[in-house]
Amino acid sequence: QTCALPIYSCQRNFYVSTTGNDSNAGTQANPWLTIQRADTSARQPGDCVNVAAGTYNAAVVIQHGGNAPTPTGYVVYRCATLDKCHVLAPGQGSLWLIQTPANFIVVDGFEIDGNGTTAGAPDGLADMCIGSSWAANRWYAAPNNDAVHHVWVLNNIVHHCNLTGISF
Repeated sequence: QTCALPIYSCQRNFYVSTTGNDSNAGTQANPWLTIQRADTSARQPGDCVNVAAGTYNAAVVIQHGGNAPTPTGYVVYRCATLDKCHVLAPGQGSLWLIQTPANFIVVDGFEIDGNGTTAGAPDGLADMCIGSSWAANRWYAAPNNDAVHHVWVLNNIVHHCNLTGISF
């Protein structure tokens, strides 16, 4: 089955910048500092988190998503300039983890880097660069049947992921 374009449409916009502050409102004039700050229970279907170009040295855990496979049913995380938002693993574990009930998520246009430049970790620090909590648990414990669904990983560069790059 093919998808109907557009995949997503922004009803409300929030902003993240390397010069922001997580105490800010997340507006274009007063952006947040971290992508993680955008994941709150206030996220609604149709929300888009616009991330400015720069390096974000932090893991992300998304726990709040949309509610429908429609252009306004997703919560979207998108890089404002394709491939210029460098999400760099600060350590081991999952770099960008999507946990239930965070269904109907779009991750668009990032460089997701498991950090292979660290001495002693040429294959990367991150065990998994982007994926679901079920996929991460497969590596460490028995599956707990909390698989996410309706997740789009679009236009991303994913590299230096120690065990797996993208896993759902």
